[in-house]
Amino acid sequence: MCLTFNERLRAMTAEAFVQQLLLNGLAIKHLVVGDDFRFGCDRAGDYQMLCESGRTHGFSVENTATFDVDGERVSSTRIRKALAENQLALSSRLLGRNYRVTGRVMHGQALGRQLGVPTANVRMHRFPCPLRGVYAVNAHLGDGQVLQGVCNVGMRPTVNGTKPVLEAHLLIFQAICMAAC
Repeated sequence: MCLTFNERLRAMTAEAFVQQLLLNGLAIKHLVVGDDFRFGCDRAGDYQMLCESGRTHGFSVENTATFDVDGERVSSTRIRKALAENQLALSSRLLGRNYRVTGRVMHGQALGRQLGVPTANVRMHRFPCPLRGVYAVNAHLGDGQVLQGVCNVGMRPTVNGTKPVLEAHLLIFQAICMAAC
C-alpha cells in the first residue's frame, strides 16, 4: 500500500492509523517497523503503542534494531546527506551497496544529439534530488549489458529545466547502435 502524504493522512490520529490502515485496510497479522518508527498526527504513535495495539487486536509487532556505521546510526537522512555532499563511498557503506538510480529513458529536447553528444534522459522521481553534478556511471541495460558513460544530474537551468533529470551519455552506445543497424 502506498499512501500519499496529504492533509488527511497528516491529521490522522495514531489510533485511527491502526484501525483504518493496519486493521481495516491491510488486515495486518505481523508488522515489522524500525525501533524509532513514529506515526499518527504529531508522531503520537510509537513502537510501544503498536505492541499494545497488537496484543488488543491480535497482530504481532517486530522491531528492526538500529545499527551503526562508523559509530553513527544509519538512517535515510544520513544517506541523503552523504549523497548531497558527494560522499559516495560513505553512502555505499551505509546502503550496503552502491547508490543506484533506475527509471525509463524519456524523450528530451535532443539538444545533446544536435551537439554530437546524444544522451539518455531519465526523470528523477525524487524531489528534491539527493545528487547534483557530473558523474562517471555504469548503465545496466535490460539485456544484461553494462555500458560506461558520463552523466549530469540536475535541473538544467540553461534550458529552463524545472525538474531534476539524469542525462547520461553512454560512451560506446552510438557505435553499438550503428553496428546493429
